[in-house]
Amino acid sequence: MPAALDQRADSCGARRECYAGRMATRARPVPKVRVHRVITSRVGRVTLVREVNGRRMEREVGRRAWLSVEEAAALLERPPAAVLEAIRAGFLRARGTGRRARITVAACERFRAEEVADWALVRARRGQRTYPAAQVHAELGI
Repeated sequence: MPAALDQRADSCGARRECYAGRMATRARPVPKVRVHRVITSRVGRVTLVREVNGRRMEREVGRRAWLSVEEAAALLERPPAAVLEAIRAGFLRARGTGRRARITVAACERFRAEEVADWALVRARRGQRTYPAAQVHAELGI
């Protein structure tokens, strides 16, 4: 049975529980982010709907607006870990690193366009004969 339970919230909102001198941290829940894309006139606008603890917050952004990793993940329809991996690999441009990285809507659209082009190339080459690298290097004299 643990000794007196002391619960405190630190600056980032995570709960810290103290059991007999040992600190255990429980992460705060990640807010749910849903994205609705609304196209108006010539410029594409994105309406971000963020739900946090039952509260609903909406904001309409343009191409140059900064998004959090969670918002970019919702816009790209993939998990935040995949967005962070794309940033680390250099496929998705961002400012900052880790969960504090910021991504523009334009960078997300560019990433998606490159991905669609890559998949089109893969589908076009499907069924074609592949050659071992050693054979290609021998033929080219590399």
